[in-house]
Amino acid sequence: MCLISLKPAVCDHQYCLSFYATVGGMPYGCSEDQYLSIINYQNDVLSDIVAYNSKCLERVGSFFNEVKSLGRFLSNTRHKDLVMETSITSEQIFSKENNYKYELKLVEKFPEVLYKERGFSLKAYVQDRSGKPVYLHKYPRFRVFLYSMDRKPKLMDLNVAGKKVLRGTMESEMKEDSTIYFKNLVINEVSSHYTNDAFRIVVANLNSSSVKPLILNGIPVRARRLT
Repeated sequence: MCLISLKPAVCDHQYCLSFYATVGGMPYGCSEDQYLSIINYQNDVLSDIVAYNSKCLERVGSFFNEVKSLGRFLSNTRHKDLVMETSITSEQIFSKENNYKYELKLVEKFPEVLYKERGFSLKAYVQDRSGKPVYLHKYPRFRVFLYSMDRKPKLMDLNVAGKKVLRGTMESEMKEDSTIYFKNLVINEVSSHYTNDAFRIVVANLNSSSVKPLILNGIPVRARRLT
């Protein structure tokens, strides 16, 4: 007989096995004292279960309180406070120096013309000076930037309407095969409003100056074609 469910079938509950090992056998034909002993034992088991459940509920409550505290922290924290600051600057990107240990290359040919508000992708890889692909496990973070074609390139952030000029998958981490994939990028401005009717698209490592940025010059962005 199971002391917990009171079913006549033999069970393997630890409490039941311990009890029957003490009283010596199943309780069929037991005396009144033995039945009282069984009931008292059940009460002890139930008390242990209640105490265990109480501890579980206490831990769950503590966990949810921590989650709420984290939620309040995140809601009052600016995104830039959560993201590792970049050490790359425009001066470093367009530096004339050529002492880089690594270099970014395109995996496939880039489109000659892009269209406003139409998504495109960009895939690049990193190679060393001998042309061998490498994986930079210490510096895996890369980002796409959009610059003007001015003699002193200007970082394109907001257009005259206050909208982000470049949006989408602007940041990506290098995979172990040395590739970096920006799945969906969108430019919200036509290049005819800017110098040379084109933009510069730049891919750069965010935390190491040892990687030569990939600079795609003279990329025109046209009004989206109606299809």
